[in-house]
Amino acid sequence: MKCKKGYKQVRGKCVSSTSSKSSIATKGTPTRIFIVGLLVVLMLLWILNPPARSAVGINIIFLIIAFVIYYAREYEDDRIEIGRKNILPSIGYGILATAFFFIITLLVPGMSIGYPSLPASISDNLKFFLVVIVAPLAESIFFNGALYAWFNNFDGTIDKRKKWRAIIFTAFLFSIFHISAYVAGFYQYPGFTEGMSAVMANLSGFIVAFLFMMVTGYIVTRDGIKNLVFAIVFHFLLNLIAFSLSVAVFLLSYSFIF
Repeated sequence: MKCKKGYKQVRGKCVSSTSSKSSIATKGTPTRIFIVGLLVVLMLLWILNPPARSAVGINIIFLIIAFVIYYAREYEDDRIEIGRKNILPSIGYGILATAFFFIITLLVPGMSIGYPSLPASISDNLKFFLVVIVAPLAESIFFNGALYAWFNNFDGTIDKRKKWRAIIFTAFLFSIFHISAYVAGFYQYPGFTEGMSAVMANLSGFIVAFLFMMVTGYIVTRDGIKNLVFAIVFHFLLNLIAFSLSVAVFLLSYSFIF
């Protein structure tokens, strides 16, 4: 059994070789600094805009958990950071992945890009900010950064199979999180039949979200990338497309009515 950096074998197990917190506190990372900055913005938004608290609150929770994992030394070798390294390939692959993924959703019947509905009391500008800006940042940091590192570091050993297990588990939880937004609104439908039809129609969202996270996890963990910028760009562009399409459909339907 081979242990990762910062671990040593003790009675057949890999344990941390150091517990010093001072080195962690003095070694800041761009991702941790970014998390703190985004947390400040979201907490102010949570205080100043009560209707958006449910949508903002989940992202605050994601970022707090992510900060804990990005602070812990034992995940140092497994974390993927936001940084300058490989930034141009990350942006380029993010654009290419978006184009490829969008074309696939157009060609395959039943697949579509969408996003959960937000409360009607939230302004359109704030919806855009939460869907297109905050979601790609917070979810990429939490799922592709923190959660992946946590799944990939159960015992501190090096095993290539653990990488794929971490990607699959992360993709599954990401999909559950997105489909739950539709299921949570089940009670709002006028009847059971209408509610079940809506939920079943959005099961395609689960499949699309799962495939999206599998593609993201595969590319973002490759040696030539390993930068959360890829995941953020990929997620940002897809959410921008989904938001733009939803606005276009609304405007088109509005013009037909009037």
